[in-house]
Amino acid sequence: MTDVPHVTKILLKSTLELSVKSKENEYLILNGDNVKIECNVKSYIPVRSVTWQKEIDGEMFEITASEDKYKMDCGKSPSLTIDNFNTGDHGKYRCISRNAVGLRNEMFASCMNHMSSVGWLTGFVSVLQHIPVFHTEDITLHTYGYNYGTLFYDQHKLVTVKWFNENDKRTELDLSGEQYSGGVPECPSLTIKDTRMENAGKYFCLIMYDNGETQKALIKLKIIPQVKIYKAILNHRGDKTFIRPAVCDTIDKHMKTNNIAVITGREGTGKSKICLELASIYDKHEKDYVVFKVDLSENQTISTNMVDTLLIIDDQQYTQDSLHDFMEHLLPVLGERNIKVILTCRNVDLEIVRRVPEINKLKEEVFIDINSCLTAEEKEEILRSYMKVNHVTSSSSAVSNFRNLEIITDLSVQVTLDENAIKVIRNEEPWKGFPLSALLFCSERKFLHLGEKYFTNPPICLLEELKLLYKTAKKKNQANCIDTINEYCVLVYIMNKKSSIRPE
Repeated sequence: MTDVPHVTKILLKSTLELSVKSKENEYLILNGDNVKIECNVKSYIPVRSVTWQKEIDGEMFEITASEDKYKMDCGKSPSLTIDNFNTGDHGKYRCISRNAVGLRNEMFASCMNHMSSVGWLTGFVSVLQHIPVFHTEDITLHTYGYNYGTLFYDQHKLVTVKWFNENDKRTELDLSGEQYSGGVPECPSLTIKDTRMENAGKYFCLIMYDNGETQKALIKLKIIPQVKIYKAILNHRGDKTFIRPAVCDTIDKHMKTNNIAVITGREGTGKSKICLELASIYDKHEKDYVVFKVDLSENQTISTNMVDTLLIIDDQQYTQDSLHDFMEHLLPVLGERNIKVILTCRNVDLEIVRRVPEINKLKEEVFIDINSCLTAEEKEEILRSYMKVNHVTSSSSAVSNFRNLEIITDLSVQVTLDENAIKVIRNEEPWKGFPLSALLFCSERKFLHLGEKYFTNPPICLLEELKLLYKTAKKKNQANCIDTINEYCVLVYIMNKKSSIRPE
């Protein structure tokens, strides 16, 4: 005998109370997720084979295992995994199990967006449409993705359309206001005009036909407050040169524990890229946070009424006073409102951040220095990713040509880097952060020509940058910062053998 199957990989559980099904047997799957349906077999005799079928247009067709869609496990708990679950996967699924003596048992799982009154339907899986929309834009929540975009379905007339808000509790929408249009039999789709943050959430559409049958659509609307950061996240996801360092997991861990992480590092260490990587993760369906970039240099007002939000505060976009005012109001509500904060700062500004009383009280583990966080393997992977984008190859020293002046004068010449040079570079900590140094090295042939020396010797342009930093620190009367710059200047003087370094 075979038990009722159940979906073991679900992200959300539906709270709908349709008359044809009880709540505990209803499941909700995010569009694009991988769905695993298990067949719990109770048999004293070992199971010999399991076959899965899907109903299409009233007929049952056997499912064939494939790498890109269906995966089958015929172990103790036979299962069918459907990759990239979408509306096309709706339907009835049958599991046929046979034991060693040939006894055959059948059971059914329903992966449909509506239920019928047939008694053997035992499971309920629906696709949640996830729709992002920019703040203040108009958005139309369509229903035609569920096979009912007209007034008729299977020759039955559509008679009623109801839209509900599915957040804390289900509430029928009042469509009489100016913000909504549609949501009627003649136009089932719902248009929300001039979207606001409070419009975010789940929407449930129930459609009824003259024969008593119903269909539904479930949509999650996510309001994007800032176009710029959202597009930056999308661009980051498509960035083939970004190599995710292990420190990302460390930062995420501390954010889960403390709700805040302070990322410190010199220029070019990848602070902004790491922020985008974390934002990309928190923006996705599993966490589904609203990502907001805060600019405290403009006295930007952030409402503490926000929930499920990731706030990013970049270095050079705050002062000690503005950071103090912001943290004083925000830190007490981080936990209860599920708000996470990533604050980045350069090493020279760390003292400013630590002077903020609210931040200085935080655990030391909150402060994460990424100056030397990359392993040699990660550095090599970063370097090779930029080499690939810039069409730089690598080979043995006998074949490499990166030291030839020809690569600078003739851009048509293919640049080949020495593998021995790569072995040296991967173990270096350049003056600027390794990710930025690798980017500049691979994109500029005059730097490629230097080979590993570009990473081992400080660039001349750094002298001018240090002079500027010194003057800025002196103007602001930051004694500790001046001492730091003096130390840097001495190092540059020694390594470049220049006696003319006078920051004054």
